[in-house]
Amino acid sequence: MVQRNRDCKPICIIMLQARRLVGQNTIVLCFELHGKRFSLNREANALLGATLSRIEKSVEKKLFPAQQRKQRENKPEISAFLAAGKEILSHDILNDEAWISGRHLHLAWTREGAQEKATMIVERDAPTVLSIKTCSSSFPGAVLVASGDLHFHDSHKTIWKYWFTNMESVPVDLSTVELVPCSETIEELCGDSISIQIPLNPPGNIMVVECQPVREDHIGETKMAYIRIEPIVFPTRPWVKRKLSYEKDLDISIMSYNILANVYVSRDDTETHTDPKYLRRNYREQLILQELAAYGTDVICMQEVDDSSYFNFYKRCLQKFRYSGVFAAKMELQEGCATFFNEDKFENLGGSILVLKEACDLPDYKDLFDPFMNGSKTEEAFRKVNTVAQFTLLGFRNSQETPRRVLIINTHLYYHPGAPHVRAVHTAAILRKAVLILQKHGKDIPLVFCGDFNSTPETGVIEFLVRGSLSETHPEWAIGHQSEELRNDNTMESFKAQQEPITASGQRQGNLPLEWSMDHARKGIADVSHDLLGPQLHHPFKLFTTHDLDTMTDNCTTFTETFTGWLDYIFAGNGVTVRESLPPIPKELLGKGIPTSQFPSDHLPVVARVTFD
Repeated sequence: MVQRNRDCKPICIIMLQARRLVGQNTIVLCFELHGKRFSLNREANALLGATLSRIEKSVEKKLFPAQQRKQRENKPEISAFLAAGKEILSHDILNDEAWISGRHLHLAWTREGAQEKATMIVERDAPTVLSIKTCSSSFPGAVLVASGDLHFHDSHKTIWKYWFTNMESVPVDLSTVELVPCSETIEELCGDSISIQIPLNPPGNIMVVECQPVREDHIGETKMAYIRIEPIVFPTRPWVKRKLSYEKDLDISIMSYNILANVYVSRDDTETHTDPKYLRRNYREQLILQELAAYGTDVICMQEVDDSSYFNFYKRCLQKFRYSGVFAAKMELQEGCATFFNEDKFENLGGSILVLKEACDLPDYKDLFDPFMNGSKTEEAFRKVNTVAQFTLLGFRNSQETPRRVLIINTHLYYHPGAPHVRAVHTAAILRKAVLILQKHGKDIPLVFCGDFNSTPETGVIEFLVRGSLSETHPEWAIGHQSEELRNDNTMESFKAQQEPITASGQRQGNLPLEWSMDHARKGIADVSHDLLGPQLHHPFKLFTTHDLDTMTDNCTTFTETFTGWLDYIFAGNGVTVRESLPPIPKELLGKGIPTSQFPSDHLPVVARVTFD
């Protein structure tokens, strides 16, 4: 609004936003004058006079060139005062009491011999969005999550809009470019945050998201975010069939995927094959979600899922694809296991979590842990490791006449290369828990056991799972005991590495390659006494791997600069068999190692289909 005065140039009437966020002692003053944006942070308990002086200096600095400010004869004279109606407020009033809605800030200055004035109407604590939190790039078909840093607003009235535009050359700073929608459709949503599924064929390569806060009938200023849409192509792999005849309605597709927790990612390692931008949380989450959607399996078992990522991103986004999820956090850590299932195909009949370090003292597992409860470092390890196992009992929605159920087990075994004995006992305890569950719900219920077992195909854990037993004289019992002396350090110090980040090169700091402890330990096995042997392990299930063990030696589910091997598995049994599986991704497609722009984790997903016998 502009008014004219006979003695001077036009008077500009402008809105001045004054806000004090809850819990803060600062008032922020924002206004725009002659195309210049002003933002001042002042203490709420400071005097108005000091704030007005600061406004005068800021206006002088932004509106007048430095050379003109130095010339005495042309030096601008700027004055500012705050008024309530016709009353000019005292300079001794506190800022918090002075900047009230409806009051006027009057500015006057001389430019080129003429006096100019501006009047600003104060608006206190208007609906405000300070920023929009979302990713800078995404992919066709992905689900985009955006949330606003909103204040002084009604949550259910916040207006979101999104639309697409096209740009041949995308500038670094899109906020400086005038963007025109490439289609007439502009979608609107409401709420403090939104989730949007990007079309598989988006109409433009830039997605624009707008957020406008509202309180009652008061509409605040709009904030915008810009997302680049970049198509990603995943390697195509033909299914390897294992069973030709099956009942389609009782077919289950399943994925096991260690997605690399954000708490283990370090961007500080500059000597790496991985561009740091591909390790950013938003980029990796979007790409992982794209993978999950592309495979579209009935069941997804994920490991190393950050607590915050599960609740704020994956759970919310996967609901768009008709998945329900459950989460099992590792004690004292910020990540855990998550199991998702297609809610159109399954219903959740119940679940439970086994915390392995608590199992040491439970009667049902006493015989497994007692041989190590002797005050040794091995006992200390069993009582410290944060491994959990997640059990989810699913029922088929389409099998009313003959109800069908399946038990899904999801875990991430302890990583330490010198702890095969810990992994073996934990695996036995997990299967013991499965027996107890089936005794309650039905001993013939099939089961699928997924996870990152941190064990290569030739190790005792895999032998135990496939054969159903592990001898008390198995060499890895000795390796576990022997590794304490071979490392020549405090075993508990190695547990700190479990919470240390993985560098961009794919190496978890403080960890040694798996081959180190195995090769060195085997050299001393002949001298190990029988006091260092382990318990005889058994389980009653006839389990099959979804992938051929013989092919795993030359392939991998993790490929980094420090270790390459097969560590991730899906086992099926007790009434289900493997129908088909996706073959491993060839190493030549993985470059120098993962993560990369195309592969967001240091592990690769394992995917298969199983069916009832």
